[in-house]
Amino acid sequence: MKRVRIDGAASGVGALRTVWVAGTRVQERFLTWEPAERMTFVILNSSTPGLASMVEDWVLFPDPEAGGTRLEVTIGVEPASFLRRLPGLAQRIVTRATRGGDGLASCFPVPTQPNP
Repeated sequence: MKRVRIDGAASGVGALRTVWVAGTRVQERFLTWEPAERMTFVILNSSTPGLASMVEDWVLFPDPEAGGTRLEVTIGVEPASFLRRLPGLAQRIVTRATRGGDGLASCFPVPTQPNP
């Protein structure tokens, strides 16, 4: 991300933000907001040609073997009509725009597990 603008409430379900990534601008709305555990957001508007819609789900898990946290990111994309015929190109565009997640898990605390 090159720049982030908060468009209303700064956190929580329903929060909006606009981000500039890899030369594009997208506005996102948060669907899930669980501090230090999970966040899910959907793209509402985008300057990215060929992108009809996109959802990202970021989940943090304790990683006892590594002594830290593991980040799992799931991305769902619906390409615009002309990219539907070129799924490999659509995948490369999304992969390039969303790279850089490596190491983000180290920025978050390990989620606490409830005691049974």
